[in-house]
Parts: sequence; C-alpha cells; structure tokens
Amino acid sequence: MRFIFVNRFYWPDEQATAQLLTDLAEALAAAGHSVSVIASRPGRGFPSHESRLGVSLIRVSSTRWTRSALAGKLIDFASFYLGVLWHLALTARRGDVVVALTDPPLIGIGVGCVGWLKHARVMHWIQDIYPEVAITLSGHRWLGLAKPFRNLAWRAADRCVTLGDDMAATVVANGVPPGRVSVIPNWAPVGLGPATDADILALCTAWGISDKFVLLYSGNLGRVHDLDPLLDLAEQLRPVPRIVLVFVGGGPQHASLV
Repeated sequence: MRFIFVNRFYWPDEQATAQLLTDLAEALAAAGHSVSVIASRPGRGFPSHESRLGVSLIRVSSTRWTRSALAGKLIDFASFYLGVLWHLALTARRGDVVVALTDPPLIGIGVGCVGWLKHARVMHWIQDIYPEVAITLSGHRWLGLAKPFRNLAWRAADRCVTLGDDMAATVVANGVPPGRVSVIPNWAPVGLGPATDADILALCTAWGISDKFVLLYSGNLGRVHDLDPLLDLAEQLRPVPRIVLVFVGGGPQHASLV
C-alpha cells in the first residue's frame, strides 16, 4: 500500500507527534509498504526531498516562529498549510491512504479536499480537538465557524483515529458513524527504556535530590496544559521536605510556571 502522512513535525524534531509518526512510518516501510511523509523543514541544511529508512520525506519550507507570540504561530500554520496542499496534490494518487494529523490545526480539512480530488482514501489521526481547543484558550468564539468544515472532513473520511474513548465520543457526537472511529492510544517512542540505577543516581545527585521522593513532569509546558493543580499540590506538599516536584521541559507556560 502507499501511505502519505501529513504533519508539521517529523524526525529529527522532538515533538511528541514527530516521534510517534517516525515510529509508525518506519515500521510501515519496514513491512514493505510505500511510505511518504510531508513535514516542515527542521532548519537550514535539510533537503526538500530525502529518503530515510525507507521513508520518502518531503520537506515543506515554512516559517518557524512557534515559540513566539500567537500571531507567529498562526503564520507558521498558514505557510505550512499552503505548502502541504501543493505537495500533496503533486504526490497523491488514486487509492493512496492519506493520513492527516492535527498539526497545524484543521489541516485535515484541506487534506480531505485534496484526497477527494485525487480519489485517495483519507484518515484523520486526531491528536487534538480543534477548533474547540483554540476557542477555550483564546476565548474567540468566532473560531467556531470552522467547526462545520471540520465535521464535514471527519464525516467524509474513511476513518478517524483518536487517542481515547472521550475523544472518540466527541467525534461520534459530531456526526461520524461509530464504525468509522478507532481508538489507538499513543505509545512510548521506540528506543525509550528504563534508565540504569547508576544514571538515575548521578542525575539526582547533580540536581541535589538524591534523598528525595520525586514527582516528575516531563514534556511540553504548552498553552493547553493545566498546571494549576500541580502548583496547588506543591503548596500542599510544602511542609514535607522529602517530596520534590521536578519539571523537565519548556513551552509557552514555562515563564509563568517559574
């Protein structure tokens, strides 16, 4: 089979969707399928087309202002969105399986249109529910104007894949037949394994927490992450010095968390 995946991030980017998509694409290629990925360029020096471990990579030139203000993020999304649709129109053929993730938001609408024109089979691998997430974060109710188009793309797809039952229920509630919704939880990235006791001790010693009970948050400190309960927990645990909360990661909420 011929698979074409669309996502803003892929190897060597370290975002969660980049790692998951890399695992899946390489596994499908190893199984003998033809696999292409349309993603953004991680930086200068990366060619627009290359092959890695059997996966054909198409790098779309776009802006990379993700960590700046919201306006910069919107420009990133728009520039990548247009580039993706152009390359997808040149790449997709009748019978291909085109899989759209949800970065940038609502990319599945355009991917669905191109897939329909090319007589390809379209799947949505839903990592976030947009525009609802954007409405909640920004308070801009007008973003809901995109919801009917999103729902139409979902309903027209051959399958929608969600991460859990709650997300699946949301997809079904917006008109997708239950028989075309699958739940596949995200997995630990390939190559990730338990650290050795020596490595753990060395790191804890370097951070001055070798004698502590550690509660660890490792990952993105994004706009959608609800960190207030963790701060409330830290306040309640203040009288217990042997317990320490450790945050590893960065993102838009880093400064406010500090």
